[in-house]
Amino acid sequence: MINKKKKLALKQVASTYGHIFLRILFSTCKYKELGTHHLNNVKRGSTSAILMFWHGYWVIPYYYLRMKNIIPLIGTHSDAETASLVAKKLGYSQQLRGSSNRRAFAVTAELLWTIKQPGKIIWITPDGPRGPLKKVKISTLKIIQKAGTSIIPLGASASRNRIFNSWDKFHQPKIFSKIAMVFGEPIKLYKNIDYNLDDLSEQISEKINLAQEQAEYEVKH
Repeated sequence: MINKKKKLALKQVASTYGHIFLRILFSTCKYKELGTHHLNNVKRGSTSAILMFWHGYWVIPYYYLRMKNIIPLIGTHSDAETASLVAKKLGYSQQLRGSSNRRAFAVTAELLWTIKQPGKIIWITPDGPRGPLKKVKISTLKIIQKAGTSIIPLGASASRNRIFNSWDKFHQPKIFSKIAMVFGEPIKLYKNIDYNLDDLSEQISEKINLAQEQAEYEVKH
């Protein structure tokens, strides 16, 4: 009971003050961005895109992408509720809520409707909310193929981190870190192609890994 009360209290504190903590933390950091033209091309053109990055590094894009007219897909479990509340305070004007476990049908319909609109970008963590680690789910690829849109792989890294003992080895940047964001080349999924989805999952997972490795390289040089 004590542990439950402590967890509830921590979540209440995070919901109320989390945006302040993040603003202070990231205001001390220096940023390097590569490949942002891929985002700009989508926003200016007649296409849309899904931005993908790994769950263990989500806090950097979560903060960086605020106020950029990019829509997050956030789950419905208790930790995600906190992330959703903080996201509103950070400046996200729109969110999609759901996961493969909860509200799956509803959030799929919302995602398909949203991504059909030119210039829209949605970000997701394709190995969340509970893994498998650094593997794009086939169910996610099926939805994206229905939309006939593109995937933009994203790597995000900080030079100094606190790494948690969680399933995703969550990385929390420390103050005064160097931060790198690497946006890879868009990968178009076509509706009328019969993909081998296992192979496609491996290929896109590898593209995200390459973007992540480049981001980790950039913060060291």
